[in-house]
Amino acid sequence: MEDVQQQKHRRRLGQIVCGPPGAGKSTYCDGVSQFFNAVERKSNYVLNLDPASENVSYDVAIDVRDLIDVEVSVYRRTNQVKINLGRHLISSIDRLVITLLNLSTRIHERNHTNTHTHTHTHTQSVMKETGLGPNGSTIYCMEYLEKNFDWLKDEILELERNTPGESYTYLIVDCPGQVELVTHHESLEKIIKRLKEELGFELCAVHLVDSNFCLEPSKFLSSIVLSISVMLRIALPHINVLSKLDLLEKSGALKFDLEFYMNCIDVRGLLEQIKSSNTSGDGDNDDLDDDGDKLKPISSKQTRHTFTSLNKAFCDIIEDFNLVSFLAMNVEDKICMARVAQAVDKALGYSGGPGTKQIETLCSSKSFIHDLQEKYVRRTDAL
Repeated sequence: MEDVQQQKHRRRLGQIVCGPPGAGKSTYCDGVSQFFNAVERKSNYVLNLDPASENVSYDVAIDVRDLIDVEVSVYRRTNQVKINLGRHLISSIDRLVITLLNLSTRIHERNHTNTHTHTHTHTQSVMKETGLGPNGSTIYCMEYLEKNFDWLKDEILELERNTPGESYTYLIVDCPGQVELVTHHESLEKIIKRLKEELGFELCAVHLVDSNFCLEPSKFLSSIVLSISVMLRIALPHINVLSKLDLLEKSGALKFDLEFYMNCIDVRGLLEQIKSSNTSGDGDNDDLDDDGDKLKPISSKQTRHTFTSLNKAFCDIIEDFNLVSFLAMNVEDKICMARVAQAVDKALGYSGGPGTKQIETLCSSKSFIHDLQEKYVRRTDAL
């Protein structure tokens, strides 16, 4: 408590970076950290909250894997997942939790030469002992972090003690990709709440969606509904981002302009595309599944009707809430990054601080969406 009060002169800000697997969260965290360093907003720190991440490209300031780690075996055929508990955190309460879970723990005393060198205590496989799979193990890890929140608080305060002259602390939080952690589970929500209440962080959620979903109307509608769900559950200022824009042109052509997808204008216009793809013949269907094989059209008339009705219901939800719009981003495009940073700053009410003027200069173009359209997008009617 004393340290928290001593640091009250600091303004604490942060981004909660979330989204489904493969949306580019870790790449974004790396990119925004580099961008902030380039515009002289240097007191930014990346917090990795994904215990299952094997390699991250960014410099990790705080890593949940120092506390608890889900290790997926290199030999994926074994499907073995291990949980590692940081040796310095094995308190009596922790031992009780482990005992209740029948996890046999072997303590290894090792010398730590670096705060963020992963030296762990290995327990037996969670899957083997409890029947949990990779997703269940990640949920368990979030519950463990929630119960050991003081560890996270101490790590943040230690960062601030090491930079005594700074007027702010900016966290970039890389969250796990399991959607259920946001939509169905409460641990991540409670961790965010304690960051706000106990440390006074002002936080904004940055929710990433792969821009390639724009190529398939049903996936895009589902992504909007997911965005709504995340917005309602996390209850933070919220920025939705279409990521990987640089890969969009290589993946296919959009039916509408990019602005249509960014502003979610008249989403019912996508229903005609869905109906058309459902009734097309095998030879007319060029959609591919995740393995690159051609998708077969929906054959049953009743199934087609049900699928169309489901997407119509999605449109009803989207229009009733009318909450979602997107920014579009290529993480290697500094103007895109500046636009996202500016939107986050506005959501947090942050102005006049380090990097603000540089970001405003980069965002001065009034034809930004048109420029993105010309640079990254091709339309089907232009083919």
